[in-house]
Amino acid sequence: MNSPIDEPESYWREKYLRLLNSGEAYQLDQEQREQLLSKAVIRLTYAASGFDPALDPHLLALREVMRKELKTSDLRQQLDALMDAMIRVPPSDHSDAARATGLELLRFLKSPQLAYRDEKALDVLQERIESNTFGTEDQLFAAVAKRLNERPGEESRGWMGRLLGGHIDSSADESKLRGPLEGLLKAVSAPASLEKRKIQLIERVSHGDANLIGLLDSSAALITEIGAELSKEHQALHEFLSALSAKLGQLEEKTFELQAQNQESAEIRRTQGEAVGEEVAGLRSAARDETDLLKLKDIVETRLDFVATQLEAHKSEEEARFAASQKQLRDVSLRLVLLEQESDDLRTRLSQAHDIAYTDALTRLPNRAAYQERIELEEKRWRRFRQPISLVIWDIDRFKQINDRFGHASGDKALSFISRILISSVRSTDFVARYGGEEFIMLLVGSDENDAMDVAEEMRKRIEECEFTTHGKRVSITISCGMSQFKGQDRYEDVFERADQALYQAKRKGRNRCELAPVNR
Repeated sequence: MNSPIDEPESYWREKYLRLLNSGEAYQLDQEQREQLLSKAVIRLTYAASGFDPALDPHLLALREVMRKELKTSDLRQQLDALMDAMIRVPPSDHSDAARATGLELLRFLKSPQLAYRDEKALDVLQERIESNTFGTEDQLFAAVAKRLNERPGEESRGWMGRLLGGHIDSSADESKLRGPLEGLLKAVSAPASLEKRKIQLIERVSHGDANLIGLLDSSAALITEIGAELSKEHQALHEFLSALSAKLGQLEEKTFELQAQNQESAEIRRTQGEAVGEEVAGLRSAARDETDLLKLKDIVETRLDFVATQLEAHKSEEEARFAASQKQLRDVSLRLVLLEQESDDLRTRLSQAHDIAYTDALTRLPNRAAYQERIELEEKRWRRFRQPISLVIWDIDRFKQINDRFGHASGDKALSFISRILISSVRSTDFVARYGGEEFIMLLVGSDENDAMDVAEEMRKRIEECEFTTHGKRVSITISCGMSQFKGQDRYEDVFERADQALYQAKRKGRNRCELAPVNR
């Protein structure tokens, strides 16, 4: 490093450049923080939108201010306007909300499909609802649940059984409940430990299990368990992130301590340099002015002794500070190593959680949630590049017969067998997922409807000719599909709907065939 005395110009130039670099780094850090805060505010305004119509215009204005070049005056103005609007918003009337919800619930309980026969209990409940007895919806639901649980002679039935009176009045009512129930179960993402129960329950619903009340109770119990499992996972992740945040805070404190020590050391060095400089200047002055050689000798010795003492003291202090800083650096390094290990562990856990959440437990194919993520991505790519994409929906023909004749274990084996054929028949750029039950879904990227038909026919023939055996017997398996291509202003829902209709036509025309959906123009 250049000296301010020997090379003052180089010294001050280097010092200026260091300060300039430091200032630029600080400015960049501030800009990044400002961008992150802006993104956070914008997302919070989206999250808060819709809670009160009076606040929505202010949230929109605040969002627009954050998206433009940020000016403190504009931001303060919008924040003040938002706060004023929040003050003017009247408190919500929970009793009115509870009353409206209660009347809807009462209408549901009185519907003929439910055949809820305790009319006296319904009359009491209606009177309490209309008089705004329930201050909140939670109080309303608690009262209804208590009333259902108190019905005599029905302790052995589940809560759905008590709600529906133990039976369904007609097959039409039953079919109205089975379809939504099956759709609900398919839409729920279950942990790996509960996935098999979910699949078995879906099969019982779709294949006409006679005990619909029991199915409803089982479904409710399963969804409750899924919620509990997800809550445990979220709690474990929250605890882990909290511990990680605390350790990052400790690491930050250590960093600040080291920075303060470095600043203190620099200040001491500056003070020592000034003291030594003063002694050297005194020596120069004495050498220039003193004529008595003996006095000059004494002055030089005294000042040199002082300089030596100062330097020795400075050396001792620097050694102590260096030892302390080395100890802290080792501590920080150890904390960093532990933090890196925990971060790797978190990444592994998150990766495993992602795989579990997006993988079908039986076939190991991507599941419906993974399909949803992929189709949204492929739609965006298609809109940008207009590369052809075809969607194919597969359904195993007469799959229920396999379960009925050979058992669910054979049905699971057939699903795994067909999934291997499907995944081995496509390119790495394509996508295959289990959509639910005996349905699979496929995205053929870069393939128009004619190419997709050729690929699908080849797969259909492979499955028709496959050698599938269970319990020592060869079982014939066929599969049907419907397909459609992205065209015009399609959304992925439009393409899926056409492919689903084409699959329906394939089933109507005798199964074991592939049908291409016509595009509605």
